[in-house]
Amino acid sequence: MRWLKYILTGLTSLVIAAVAMVVTLVLLLDPNHLSAGLVHIVNRTTDNQLEITGPLGVDLSLSPSVKVFGIHFQNATEDFEFSAAEISLQIDLLSLWKKIKIVNEIVIKDGSVGIRQARHEDEEVDDEAVQLIIPFVERLDIENLVIHYLLPGESEPLEVRLASLRKDDPAGAETIVLTGAGTIDGISFKLEGESGTTANLLTSDKPFPFNYHFYVLQTVIRAEGRISNPLETGDLDIALQIEAPDVQGLMDLLHASAPDIGSLAATGRLAGTLAAPRLDDLELKVSRDNVALQVSGTVGNLLTAEDINLDFSTSVADSELLAFLLPDQVPRFDNLRSSGKLSGSAAILSLVNYTLEASGPRGLKL
Repeated sequence: MRWLKYILTGLTSLVIAAVAMVVTLVLLLDPNHLSAGLVHIVNRTTDNQLEITGPLGVDLSLSPSVKVFGIHFQNATEDFEFSAAEISLQIDLLSLWKKIKIVNEIVIKDGSVGIRQARHEDEEVDDEAVQLIIPFVERLDIENLVIHYLLPGESEPLEVRLASLRKDDPAGAETIVLTGAGTIDGISFKLEGESGTTANLLTSDKPFPFNYHFYVLQTVIRAEGRISNPLETGDLDIALQIEAPDVQGLMDLLHASAPDIGSLAATGRLAGTLAAPRLDDLELKVSRDNVALQVSGTVGNLLTAEDINLDFSTSVADSELLAFLLPDQVPRFDNLRSSGKLSGSAAILSLVNYTLEASGPRGLKL
């Protein structure tokens, strides 16, 4: 979950910092020189590079907004790049001092994002320094946004083309509808769902409901439930479901190297709070001819990967798959069964009640 924390925190920080910086410059500079002043400050005082070729407009209020045409930004390490023909941001200033940050509007037209992951797996990251901040976006309108994500060791980036992503919260509405569509390396995907309104989130004492579905290839991911006390603890009650008939196709799409394990079906319930989400009632099954894996149990804290209690059982009668999974030093087996329990945390994980039965050619048994 660490990558999710960085993405959500980065998104919120980018929106708030961009609006705050421009509003500050409006108060200090001549409006006619605002664009040039912003570019000068960024390029001269940081190692980042900013270019604005079109007009820049600012509206000052308790919900200040910034609209920029023709913008290009690259960070100092050159592992993040962003450009757009048009971008518009508006935030609720009063919400910055509240638990839930309100972004009134995000509009991006004809944009591109380049991300190059350079951090190594063994690089230490201080989890305590990263706080999970989830902004609530009232209106979202993204059209024609291309994202290139280059993984370490890859020569070609993963390409996500977001044709459209729209969400609106009109006055008087009872629900907010979210729709999205695009492609991942040329394969179509679709996102749809609905949730409660901003008024429901901020003023009602009733739980905040939502229902989202994501479709790609033959895979369906569903999240349906509610958040109680969103302004306080944010108590979660969310049913999760994943149906993936072709795991191999999904892994290939995500540039992940893995053997063919057939289909995957998983259900679970997200409980706990926003600060410490818990996964309950996990039931996961992977199966194809001669391969079966079952996992059940709980994860006490998804953000810190603590309080793990998972029971598992496997049955593999595929010699090619076993050759892929087992180290070269292990004798060749063509049939393996195992079961056990994993408990602890990602840092210290214990394996208990473990049983193993394996057999190979020429009567080899373990």
